Amino acid sequence: MKKTILLFIFIAGLFIIGCSGDKNQDAESQNIAVPVASGNNVIIKDFSFNPGEINVKIGDKVTWSNNDNVKHTVTSDSGDELNSELFGKGEKYEHVFNVAGEYNYYCKPHPYMKGKIIVEE
Repeated sequence: MKKTILLFIFIAGLFIIGCSGDKNQDAESQNIAVPVASGNNVIIKDFSFNPGEINVKIGDKVTWSNNDNVKHTVTSDSGDELNSELFGKGEKYEHVFNVAGEYNYYCKPHPYMKGKIIVEE
């Protein structure tokens, strides 16, 4: 009888360990997810614009999403096409491009952060 109980406890222990391992693996894979820029989206992360350059068509909207813990801007190198206010983590800035051309931009508080939008017809 003791052998049967010990065998039952051993098998139950293996089952519990196996089930909890799967849950931990799922949680870990969910925590690894990192925002990635796609389409007309620019991710601000680690004091850089990602991607640094994108091509869009006239009439397209570009969205910048700030994932840093500090505030940033999106500011045209020349002219005033892009001129955001400071925006913080979790906030976004959007702009629709209505004129073809190349738009170089930077972040006012961090001028080494640079990007470019190429607008084509």
